[in-house]
Order: sequence, then C-alpha cells, then structure tokens
Amino acid sequence: MVILDASIAVKWFVDENESDLAISVLEELLYSPKDFAVPELFFYEIHSVLHKIPEIDVHHITQFTDRLQVSGLRRFPMTPELWGLTQFFLKYGISSYDASYAALARFLSGHWLTADLKAHKSLKKEKISTLLSDWK
Repeated sequence: MVILDASIAVKWFVDENESDLAISVLEELLYSPKDFAVPELFFYEIHSVLHKIPEIDVHHITQFTDRLQVSGLRRFPMTPELWGLTQFFLKYGISSYDASYAALARFLSGHWLTADLKAHKSLKKEKISTLLSDWK
C-alpha cells in the first residue's frame, strides 16, 4: 500500500524537479487506485498549496480532484488509533501533517511516498517512507 503525500500531487500541476516521476505515480494511481491511500487531509493540503499559485487553473484542479476523490483511492479520516500513531511519530520532530501520513503508513503496513527529504530523513529509523526519487 502506497500512502501518497500531497507533495507528490502538487508536482502533477506544477512543473518542477521530479514532476516526471510524480506523473508516473499518477499513472499508476489511475491504473490501480486501490493500491494507494491518503489521510483525508491530503485534499486540504493540495487545495491550500495550489490555490496560492496565481498561474494555476483552479477550475482544472477542481475537476481533477473531484475525479480523484471517486477513483477508488482509499481515504482515511483521523481515528483514535491513527491519532495515537500520529502522536508517536511527532517525537521525530516532523509536522503533524507528516506524522499523519507516517501513521497511516504504519496502520496499513504500507510506505509513505513523499518528496519531503527532511521528513524522510527524520523517519529513516522507522523505515516507513520512500522518497519520490526512489520510486521504482
């Protein structure tokens, strides 16, 4: 199970370093959506980041995220168990958002796919994350 970080999804809309790799993740997600999961905050994060970029077509993003939300991508709300796991990962000095992704990865026995090198390095001991640059 791949826990998809919002940092990957943003690269689908913004041409930046590793966008080609992010697109390959998107292709796999669209082919096998049930192999991917996100905490519910994933969509809020995408919304927050992309709406700050003036050249982004908000209508296009809305259409895409609407389709993504019904694609079969597994979405998880915060539950007491995930809350506890999130608290555990906060001890590594990562953000609460990042801890939520790590918690979901642990909960589902999956891997958190992220472009966030700092968070990935912080969690190296836990072997819970994979960098986009190491994607297949």
